[in-house]
Amino acid sequence: MESSRTVLGTPYREDDRVILIAQFISEHFTNPGIEIEAKIGIFEFSNGNMFIPHISEIDMRRLEGHFESSLQPLMFFSLLDRLKTVCRDFKYVETEDSLYTCSLRDNKIRQTVGVNNEIIATIKKSKIADKNFLLNTSGLGIRISANCEENLDKIPDGSKFSVLRQKKRHAFRYQYLEIDMTEVIMNNKPSYELEIEIADFSFVKTHVDNYISGTDKGGLIAIARKIWQNALSLSFHKPRAVVARVSEKTEFIGKRTEDYIKHIGSVTPIIGDYLYCLAGEFDNLEP
Repeated sequence: MESSRTVLGTPYREDDRVILIAQFISEHFTNPGIEIEAKIGIFEFSNGNMFIPHISEIDMRRLEGHFESSLQPLMFFSLLDRLKTVCRDFKYVETEDSLYTCSLRDNKIRQTVGVNNEIIATIKKSKIADKNFLLNTSGLGIRISANCEENLDKIPDGSKFSVLRQKKRHAFRYQYLEIDMTEVIMNNKPSYELEIEIADFSFVKTHVDNYISGTDKGGLIAIARKIWQNALSLSFHKPRAVVARVSEKTEFIGKRTEDYIKHIGSVTPIIGDYLYCLAGEFDNLEP
């Protein structure tokens, strides 16, 4: 029978970060209007990169810096291709968001319209809390956030238009999670966002209630572990660079090959296309 304790008699411990995430979810996931999501991006600090010996939670209230929820294009599109292969249950949608500022600093109004200019939703989003984890010294990190989303009938009086965001989103459903990969154009500048969001409120809320009551803590811890491990695996994905191949006309390739054989003496270039071009110049110089 497997022992539940170490050789020294101490209990086995779960990854501390998973425990922190489980506690975070239990504190804030109280109703269907609460959104819990993990974003992958870059932490930028005013005094340069921060050295960390291992993955660490950081308190952004005590540091001079900010979190940029965006991936490099190569990373984004490589992950997108990979997810389309392994997770065929996804939806694609193109929308446009008009963002408005409110009197309260952490509140934002977002009105989303579809391709036919129909209003899909008008939502007030209020920031509740977040946890920030720095993964390496280059600034790669994960932010887990709790936000409150409230559906509105219209844009509230006194709101000020801020910016327009054009979005192309692939939403992948993975059990009770949703992975959103979104290309965003804002102020003529592209960004590439990746979020993991709890998509099944009833399922997760049951485990939250059991965690709080103490009847079953393992269920919510397993959910937190799934969020954390998926966020890590996506963060550390290694993209494979794709070399673009230029198609050429058959006649051009044949002429170039003939010139190369005539002037260089071998069909296979020694140092690439430079010798092909040189052979063409030789051919043009001859009377």
